[in-house]
Amino acid sequence: MTWKPSAKASGRSMLEQADECAKLNHAIAGALRTDGTAQFTEGSLVSEPKQAAKQVMDSANDLADALGGLEDPALDKMIALPFGTYPARFAVGIANANMIYHWGQANYIETLDGDAEFRIPPEMVAG
Repeated sequence: MTWKPSAKASGRSMLEQADECAKLNHAIAGALRTDGTAQFTEGSLVSEPKQAAKQVMDSANDLADALGGLEDPALDKMIALPFGTYPARFAVGIANANMIYHWGQANYIETLDGDAEFRIPPEMVAG
């Protein structure tokens, strides 16, 4: 999970991608609960490969809990992210798309190492 497909700065490991997903989910969840400004955690949330899936799932649950506590009009609240300001309903979609994108990236990185089996980790299914 720490191998990078490129020696260039743009190449990121699965662990780094999981960390990004967890940070974005928690930041948007916090913004939904507060003034709309997403605060990103400094440093790594995901540092151990064995904990990566759990950290991402915990952050997804945090986002779902924050979203579940909202009334429909709150979905129009503007969420300030480092790359733009968006209505909450769209910001939540960004988090979802980001997780799906990086799930695909992780599966592709596995194929580069010779593992062609597509997997859905049990942690993602267990409610």
